[in-house]
Amino acid sequence: MPGSRTQELANHLPISIPIANTLLKANLTPVFCIPKQLVHLPICNSLQQFDIMHSTSELMQEAGVGCVKMGTSTLESALYGMPFISYYSTSFLSYAISRNKITLPYISLPNILLQRPLIPEYIQGKANPNAMVTALQDILHQSQLRQSQLDGFMELRSLLGGSGASQRAAQLIMELIQERRK
Repeated sequence: MPGSRTQELANHLPISIPIANTLLKANLTPVFCIPKQLVHLPICNSLQQFDIMHSTSELMQEAGVGCVKMGTSTLESALYGMPFISYYSTSFLSYAISRNKITLPYISLPNILLQRPLIPEYIQGKANPNAMVTALQDILHQSQLRQSQLDGFMELRSLLGGSGASQRAAQLIMELIQERRK
């Protein structure tokens, strides 16, 4: 899930494609989730050998593991119960500016809400395809690691409750940010 905007695809496909190629060589079936309106962009031409889906919810319910770019899709993945790693890459300037403003120890929403590192985060230079493939394979093949994420997802669902979960998640994040500023 490299993103839903043109710039995100430009930043994330160079990371995602080598991961997908390695997974293919391991006899796994990588699937990209690309919005219909972006799939015809020239940058997506390099995805012809891979399966492409447009429905994130369908993919999250079927996938054994995911490689999900940072954003609301990390929370969505957790709530659907899809084990995953998270990543993000942007321009050096954008990263430098945002890094100075971010006061939280985590970037992915599940980690922020649970206040612990449940989901591996690969940011900027650490978004290395080799390390990320290893992490994905670990989740696939180490039942204890996989179960740890699934247990964390249940805890997250409990924390957020039923309807109004988005509002509660936003409120929890705002409270955490305010606490860190004190």
